[in-house]
Amino acid sequence: MPSNKKKEERWQVLLDANGIVGPDGQPVSFTTSVKQTPDKRQATVVFESARSYSQVPHSVAKAIYGHLPGARLTEGSKIWTLPCTAEVNVTFKFGGHTFPIHPLDANVVMEHKNGTKYCAGGVSGVP
Repeated sequence: MPSNKKKEERWQVLLDANGIVGPDGQPVSFTTSVKQTPDKRQATVVFESARSYSQVPHSVAKAIYGHLPGARLTEGSKIWTLPCTAEVNVTFKFGGHTFPIHPLDANVVMEHKNGTKYCAGGVSGVP
C-alpha cells in the first residue's frame, strides 16, 4: 500500500563567491564550514521543498537586517523583527546568475497567538 507521507525533496548547489548581496548593494561576507568545498568563499546551499524560509548563518542574517531602521533581533529565537513597511532587497548568485528575492519574501507578515500582527525577516539566522 502506498504511503500517504509527502516526500521531502532536497538538493544542494554551491553559492557563488560573494554570492549574497545585501540591502545596501554590497556582498555579504561569509566562509563555508563544509570541509570538502575547495573555495571557502562558496557556501553549500541546500534547497528543501518543505521549507518556506531561508536559513543562513546568524552573521549573514545580521548583515541583511541589522542595519535596517527599526529592525531588531528577537531574544532567544534568532528571528529579526522589522517594520512591515521595510523593503528588504537581497540577491543570491548561483553559477554566475543572480536571483533577487522578492521583498515580500524577505519581510513576512506574522501573527502572535493573541492575533496582533508583526513582520519578521524571511531569512532567519541559525548558529
